[in-house]
Amino acid sequence: LTLSHICRKWRQAATIPSVFSRVHLTSESRDPVAKTEFWLSRALNAPLYVTVDVDALDTQLFSAFDLLVQHAGQWVSFELNTRLITQSNDLLSLCTQPMPKLLQVHMACVDTDDILNPQEAGLAAVATAFAEAPNLRAFHITTNRFIPHFPIQVSSLTLELHASIAARPSLPPEAATSPFAVLSELTSLVSLTIITPFSYEVVSTFDEATPTFSLPYLKYL
Repeated sequence: LTLSHICRKWRQAATIPSVFSRVHLTSESRDPVAKTEFWLSRALNAPLYVTVDVDALDTQLFSAFDLLVQHAGQWVSFELNTRLITQSNDLLSLCTQPMPKLLQVHMACVDTDDILNPQEAGLAAVATAFAEAPNLRAFHITTNRFIPHFPIQVSSLTLELHASIAARPSLPPEAATSPFAVLSELTSLVSLTIITPFSYEVVSTFDEATPTFSLPYLKYL
């Protein structure tokens, strides 16, 4: 917008919708609703690359994100960085629109309060937020919790586990025996990357009764 004041040709270039394809919404944004409305009015029908960084989630930021969700049909990529799991779930609960163009999602949420609610289900909203994103292929998540479900259509998954205040990634109750059993739903998986803290061990009990699962298309581990 600043450069558009240089000359007439630069002003014309600044009206191209694709120039406004990258939408960045943060807790530091001044008047995030007005900024988002303006950005979307300039982007028109261009593909959108959405990044949301949340430190504190207030009504203004929530409303601005709701505006973005109304254009979810244009999303090509979505990056969500939050401080608390509840913030991620609150925002993802708005993601009910079809996302036919969405190809990749990158999420980061290392919840500093997880020790207070060790039995909380974690990022449960992930299971429904991308249910209508048939072309979603790449999913990268950084967290200190095993989430109950991943988007089942993904072919490339990166699960990056961080230690929390509780010293190790916490497990939802259903994952207590075999924390990686949630991967059994991902029958289209081609590439799987799991990153854990150096000092972390997955403590599981495996015996003949432990269910096994197959990832028939997996090529990269």
